[in-house]
Amino acid sequence: MHELLIAKISTYIDLNDQDKLLIQELFIPRKILKNEYFLVEGKVCHEVAFINSGLFRYFIDVDGDPKTIAFSKENEFMSNYESYLPKEPSTKYIQALEDAELLILHRDNLDRFYAQVAEGDRFGRKVMEELFVHYLKALGAFYTASPEERYLSLVKDQPELLQRISQYHIASYLGIQPQSLSRIRGRIGL
Repeated sequence: MHELLIAKISTYIDLNDQDKLLIQELFIPRKILKNEYFLVEGKVCHEVAFINSGLFRYFIDVDGDPKTIAFSKENEFMSNYESYLPKEPSTKYIQALEDAELLILHRDNLDRFYAQVAEGDRFGRKVMEELFVHYLKALGAFYTASPEERYLSLVKDQPELLQRISQYHIASYLGIQPQSLSRIRGRIGL
């Protein structure tokens, strides 16, 4: 169950056999069913998850209207770092869009990972740097690109997600109504 995780971590740092055994000890398997939550608003996030299989959406609730802000899928790390790092209540929800298998790393075990894996802290820094750049680009695109341009970017960068995510969630992610997404798709022939 840890093979995909170890392969992912190995793309950032070198792991010896002892590191691999420690990873198997620290990352605990957990299953989450479709529509269940990994995190809800108001709870402090104390875990980082590696998604072995499944798909999640991050969203905020604006006066009863959920606004999708991101997606995470297999072979990616998932957490609400905005809550995790300062140990403050989450302002976001993380919900499974599919049945999922996760490998969970609790805060205490992350500290052990950093301390006991030779390049563990370097790994953490590199993942955070990637996430930071990704979310800055997404935020910039939300303000500078049209919904059609953002949709075309999604089609280009993550076409497999279009078959797995409902039109409603895609429209929410783009900041438009589902009817507007239908018009965009009709106009570009997708």
